[in-house]
Amino acid sequence: MQSVPNIPRRIVSGRLALSIGAAAAAFGAIGMYVYWHRTAWDAVRLESPLSLAICAGGTIGALAIAGEIFRTTITRVGRSIGYWESLALAVAGVAIDTVFPLHGGAAFRGVYLRQRHGLPVAAFVAAMLGYSVLRLFTAAVLAFAASLWLSAGQPGLSHGLQACLWVAGACIVGAALMCGISPGVVRGIVPKPLIGVIDAFHTGWATIVGSRRFLVRLFLLTAAQLVCEMVAIWGAWDAVGARLGLATTAVVTCFGVLAGLAGFTPGGLGLTELVTVSVGSAVAVEPVLGIAASLLARGVNLGIIAIMSPVAFGSLGIYRRR
Repeated sequence: MQSVPNIPRRIVSGRLALSIGAAAAAFGAIGMYVYWHRTAWDAVRLESPLSLAICAGGTIGALAIAGEIFRTTITRVGRSIGYWESLALAVAGVAIDTVFPLHGGAAFRGVYLRQRHGLPVAAFVAAMLGYSVLRLFTAAVLAFAASLWLSAGQPGLSHGLQACLWVAGACIVGAALMCGISPGVVRGIVPKPLIGVIDAFHTGWATIVGSRRFLVRLFLLTAAQLVCEMVAIWGAWDAVGARLGLATTAVVTCFGVLAGLAGFTPGGLGLTELVTVSVGSAVAVEPVLGIAASLLARGVNLGIIAIMSPVAFGSLGIYRRR
């Protein structure tokens, strides 16, 4: 098993500053747009409390499936972990990611698993990198297919949909290259810390694809999680009067997922909202409604995490004392 790459502290500090700056810049851009269009913003209303409840249900469903994904993956790398402990770890990880950038929640889960279950951090990092690329690939393929479906219904391909197709296609190619290029090929070309990440990913990917049954199960769970996230996004946008079709919901959701996977800001804060609003505008949704819906979806997510986090951290404390 490869060791976790040792990244210099100055690089981590620089990435932290960049992450916080990116979140501030994203929300600053959203705030300026709202200010310039405050008349339209003042007209935004919550039109459907039922859709808001659907958004909450989709968010809870995505978290529940995340717990099963985490349990299945950790069991695959040799440590037995129960579903409720796994769900608590998933919730705690999301809560920490909301506050700390650079996937701080994953670091917390890795340390917890090492202390309670004796799982090497390197094994955890490898498994999570493998799952992250599978999630990226699934979201990118769905985004590309949905964008293609939307473009087929138009007489001419809009610039927005062209951009969606190019970005989704680039993500698909990037995920395929990650899976196909061995660390030895890029050794000496890319920085050494990145070589460590590539080594860890290939170890985790080999674990995932080593069992066809496990790969199919993990893919189906990942797809189900995306469906729940689509339900949450549809509910948030419908609650403010932005009616999204199935393909449009898939495009907006998947690009939000891709933005969140980048980990540039805490929990994708600001960046996810900016991306989803931009993608919504590309498929002819009024930006002001997109901003309201994105902020509403974020608020629902934060509210659910705030309610579940004390229970999750308390449960993990009990598990650790056993």
